Amino acid sequence: MPASLSTVLHHYFRSQDGAMRILVLNPNTSMDVTDRLAAAAKQATAEGTIIATATATRGVPYIATRAEAQIGGAIALEMLAELHREYDAAIIAAFGDPGLFGARELFDIPVVGMAEASMLTACMLGRRFAIVTFARALGPWYQECVDMHGMTGRCAGIRMLDDPFKSIGDVQDEKESLLAELANRAALELEADAVILAGRRWPALRRASRSACRFPSSTRWRRR
Repeated sequence: MPASLSTVLHHYFRSQDGAMRILVLNPNTSMDVTDRLAAAAKQATAEGTIIATATATRGVPYIATRAEAQIGGAIALEMLAELHREYDAAIIAAFGDPGLFGARELFDIPVVGMAEASMLTACMLGRRFAIVTFARALGPWYQECVDMHGMTGRCAGIRMLDDPFKSIGDVQDEKESLLAELANRAALELEADAVILAGRRWPALRRASRSACRFPSSTRWRRR
């Protein structure tokens, strides 16, 4: 979540009970991913905001296919059904936004999807954006996510790495240089004005991309 939006919401809720409470909900089962999400959230939110996390107790370590997204979406809704009354807002912290529309239909708190937020942010940085991610299996699902959010006309394309990775918890270190190179190629070859680094939280890669590329670099709030 952008710090400016967090500040606005924080001041709104401060007038009622003193602190804004945001739930970062990871519909994957990877606790190390949740820890990275929490660290990123605390860097982005306004002072005094309370960040809490929840991790799926069943499902998959990371969502990579349409079927897994359906499972993760149902789990996210179950988790929100149990927890939403304790929070002022929630973030579904998986890039394809599993369960997002259902959550907005069912619960009376704002629910943010990382993919939607990333794409809307990228649209403020330029006319067209590209999405770069670490696994080829994610491509079809991410394309459907782009279509679902009505962003097809603004998306220049999706680029994925081909090689397998060893661990979802360490993929940001293992694939950092390859993804930086892929992001550069995507910006040039697809003529994208912004690049979204999707599927994980990539702080070092964001810094590398900003110094190496001549285009804005936008990532999902971290996001994951």
